[in-house]
Amino acid sequence: MPRNGMLFVLIGLVAASHLPCPALGAVTYTSGVASGDVTETGVILWTRVDQVAQLAAQVALDSGFQQLIQSLPVMASSETDFTVKIEVGGLQPETRYFYRFVQGAQDTEAMPAVSATGTFRTAPLLDRQANVRFAYSGDSEAGFQPFTLLDAVRQEDPDF
Repeated sequence: MPRNGMLFVLIGLVAASHLPCPALGAVTYTSGVASGDVTETGVILWTRVDQVAQLAAQVALDSGFQQLIQSLPVMASSETDFTVKIEVGGLQPETRYFYRFVQGAQDTEAMPAVSATGTFRTAPLLDRQANVRFAYSGDSEAGFQPFTLLDAVRQEDPDF
């Protein structure tokens, strides 16, 4: 191959290595979902998948996502070990929300790969007094899985 041809091949390989790879198929959500840093009007949502993928973080007022209020695009890439974290704003204080991550929501021919559903409640306004229920636990030894203690915590319906 002439030197100029080799140069174009090398430039093409370097350029291609910086492009996002298309997803290989339906993702697997390898670490569940989580929410944190909840404020009166915002939250950070998190999940991890097993490959490069375009996802949407969906936030709704109901667990069936019929009252969808936000759907925010987020990209899982190898640079972040396929972990995605997105800040959601514009929420109402002291309100229960449901969230999930969806791959392929815009693709009408394929069934979307949907994560588990999580829930959080936004904090009350700073100048408003409110009762708060919370639970805490120490480290859990992996050998004791499944963690039945967490079932009891869930039944208590803590705010955090």
